[in-house]
Amino acid sequence: MSEYLKSIDPYNHLVTTSLSHGNLKGLWELKTIDITQIHRYEPSFHFVEKSNEMVEQFKKPHLIGEYAIGWKGPGNDYPASEYEGEFHDAMWRGMFSPLPIMTPSWWWDFHYDNKHYFHFKSLASVIKILTESNEKYKHISFQNNKNIELRGLQSDNITVVWIKKLSDKNIFAFNIPVLFDKEYNVRLFDTWTNEEIKNYVLKANNKVLFIEGNILKYRDIYFIIK
Repeated sequence: MSEYLKSIDPYNHLVTTSLSHGNLKGLWELKTIDITQIHRYEPSFHFVEKSNEMVEQFKKPHLIGEYAIGWKGPGNDYPASEYEGEFHDAMWRGMFSPLPIMTPSWWWDFHYDNKHYFHFKSLASVIKILTESNEKYKHISFQNNKNIELRGLQSDNITVVWIKKLSDKNIFAFNIPVLFDKEYNVRLFDTWTNEEIKNYVLKANNKVLFIEGNILKYRDIYFIIK
């Protein structure tokens, strides 16, 4: 089918298909399949790493085309609150995946009925910053930390970092490599409300910014550094 679609399409649209789980032998190796795509029904903590593995294995962009923390639905295998939390987290993790697409939730009607669409507000703000110029971004590698999850993107002029608490400890600290020993504007936001928490100036030393603080009441936050 993919070969046929390619043969009749004068506009060279990308072609993909999707699987509910696992891989079908030989499918993603087809030259007429442009993007690998899998549905995932599990916690999204390792989605970025699993996407990286698919890209490395098949040398093609990878898309999680459908997901939720569970396939049985809110209140059956996981509490409804965890379905909402994963709806939020998976979209943020999706932004830091090799193919930066917000992972779509299968349980869209649950999120619509419960007015969860406010989660898009902070994501939209970050995406606007990332796309309003022709900056080229790279992923930031952070040291493993059992207390917080760190994801980051960086260009010559803009750095975006997402932090999620993984324990009851509120203190966080990490280094970000930068190009210049100069002063940077650091802004912190609550991802659930897009409320600005803090805005300050920080000077880099030896081309490194040392970021530290207290998450306090916040579940997860994001930084914009310029």
